Amino acid sequence: MSVTLYDDALIRKIKFWVRDDAITILGVNESTDLFRYKLDQNNDKPLQLPIIALSRESRIEIASTTKQPLTYDGLKVASENNKTNQLNAIPIRIRYQLDIYTRYDYENQEYARNFIFNLINYPMLAIEVPYNNSKLIMNSYIHIEPEITDNSDIPERLIRDQFRRQTISFVLDAKLYDYRAYDNWKIDCCNSTVLLADEEINQAENSIDIKIEEEN
Repeated sequence: MSVTLYDDALIRKIKFWVRDDAITILGVNESTDLFRYKLDQNNDKPLQLPIIALSRESRIEIASTTKQPLTYDGLKVASENNKTNQLNAIPIRIRYQLDIYTRYDYENQEYARNFIFNLINYPMLAIEVPYNNSKLIMNSYIHIEPEITDNSDIPERLIRDQFRRQTISFVLDAKLYDYRAYDNWKIDCCNSTVLLADEEINQAENSIDIKIEEEN
């Protein structure tokens, strides 16, 4: 369904915000099975904090399930060589979860604070539509959920000793895209003269101007 385009764009956005090599940033595929992944990476050693892990719900919501002009007669991008390139789309909603793992509460609070500000102030997410070499850049928007959850009480066997974990949830208003070329149709028509009916011509020729004479 090309949802991974949004996964990758979100990770690039997060890495742009977090420019610290000491922080491990895990994408959707990596954090789906976080601890098996890290076992392979660390040879069963404890995880090194902090960790930022992005995950996505398996359920994708189709925002509109009926046929709309956008789904079959969308954006006309370019027309050449008897072909028109057209971008059709179906609106969807994708739910994500951002987990922040740190050793101490104060640093967890600071990471969460920075992410909340960035998600609210910079909600636009750009992706490149990959189909048929379109190179179109389309935007979608992040909507953060109002509640931030502290999940520090959930044990993680590969994180030794005490740790803090906060979860920020958000929804991405996105689209599924279809980009293809359609044939252009042309209708050739001859020049034609429209003639008035005889009755209409007679009425026009026999029109009478009515004059009102002034009384003496």
